[in-house]
Amino acid sequence: MILLKNTNNILPFNVTTDNYYYVYGEAAGQSNYGLDTIQVKLHAGALYQGGSNLRPAYAVDPLSALMAKGRDSDFQIRYVTNQQDYNFINNTFKSRGFNKAKCLVFISAYSEEGSDRTNLHSLDNGDQLVQTVAANCPNTVVIVNSVSQLNLEPWIDLPNVKGVLWTGIPGSEYGLALVDVLFGDYNPGGKLVFTLAKNDSDYGTDIDPGYNSTYAEGVFLDYRHFDKYNITPRYYFGYGLSYTTFSFSQLVVSKAKNHKDSASSKFQQRRMRSYTNFDNSELHDPAYEITFTLTNTGNVDGSEVPQLYLGFPVEAEEPLKVLRGFERVYLASGESKQVSLVLTQKDISYWNVVKQKWTAASGDHTVWISTSANNADVKLQSSFHI
Repeated sequence: MILLKNTNNILPFNVTTDNYYYVYGEAAGQSNYGLDTIQVKLHAGALYQGGSNLRPAYAVDPLSALMAKGRDSDFQIRYVTNQQDYNFINNTFKSRGFNKAKCLVFISAYSEEGSDRTNLHSLDNGDQLVQTVAANCPNTVVIVNSVSQLNLEPWIDLPNVKGVLWTGIPGSEYGLALVDVLFGDYNPGGKLVFTLAKNDSDYGTDIDPGYNSTYAEGVFLDYRHFDKYNITPRYYFGYGLSYTTFSFSQLVVSKAKNHKDSASSKFQQRRMRSYTNFDNSELHDPAYEITFTLTNTGNVDGSEVPQLYLGFPVEAEEPLKVLRGFERVYLASGESKQVSLVLTQKDISYWNVVKQKWTAASGDHTVWISTSANNADVKLQSSFHI
């Protein structure tokens, strides 16, 4: 799960002081059609998986898990899952305890093979639901249960939207996992695997009802496209907040080492398959080691995902930066750990269309250690020369 917004540390909730919770949206509860993934227009409940002929044996929805948490922790929950009934929704704003409540708004977007989305907004006008609740509740948290990108612009900057948690497609234990995150029993460390744009047109492509694609974008996909055209998105690829903080230090870039305890040797040992039967198998051999120290500087145990981006010499005609490695690192509060990422020979090469082979470009290669594709999130920088 990916924490996108957490103004004034509204999350995690405190069961000692936060005694009232109001839940809105059909995506909080079970679908009226059970666990079958039928069609986009019918699938209005919590989403556990994408379209598939496989069905989960069971699934725990967020509302059920929240009710159980309320029982155990002695707090009150009120809810409206019929998000079309604005008379009832508006009446809740006058309820006892509402002025002190934390409001959870659940929205979703679903698609499957043969039943694609027609826009980048949530089901059943979820934007209006968020706007309505946020206009009345000063402590609104939005839970986004979506298969892919969503346009958050109609409400993301509203001052009362204090928190946004992107749950994606979380599986059968969805509700229980969500409650663990909301109440701080687990520190979220998820990172976006795509960019969330401010404008639909910023992606450089669109939802196409036809069956023909030219793929004119080439290698300039997602964050590479945004870099190329200097477009500022709402949230960058690789972005995700935490309940704790981290620091980065002591970056060292060195050529790959052969001794058995080196990062290069360990990298080769854990490869999923052998390349010995492939031509140019040396392309997959370690070329450089990138080592740095990561420290949990906060008061909460958690995880961070350092991301290694590489900038090529002009000769390669590659994107401004390319993700070449990442690793999730779990750290207790105050703990430090040395992290090593490996660049293979292929990682530092580009496909030379003239020579028709992988070629390492001559010149300076820039190494960035970052927490997202945002240049402002770069923590360490160095380079090596070929």
